[in-house]
Amino acid sequence: MQIEQIKKLIKVKQYSISKHAFIEAFKDGFSVKDILSTINTGEVIEEYKDRNRILVYAKLGKRQTHVVVDYSSRTWPWIVTVYEPDVTEWKSGKIRR
Repeated sequence: MQIEQIKKLIKVKQYSISKHAFIEAFKDGFSVKDILSTINTGEVIEEYKDRNRILVYAKLGKRQTHVVVDYSSRTWPWIVTVYEPDVTEWKSGKIRR
């Protein structure tokens, strides 16, 4: 599934956010608006085709965010997790160390 298709589904509120994603987002201080902004303005930095998932990166103000989206269902993307990338694991938030 292309990111553009995911964005269209999000625009018409056809998506789900996992409980895990809510917990992780709020632990890092991200709101639902931040999650959706990441997907809508970010870029796909990794694709896990074997799991039907993508990792989306965006910079929100001074903060960076990652959102993992599962697209197993072609009509209903599932937001799996959300987090601020750890600088010890990520270079510039986009490249794994």
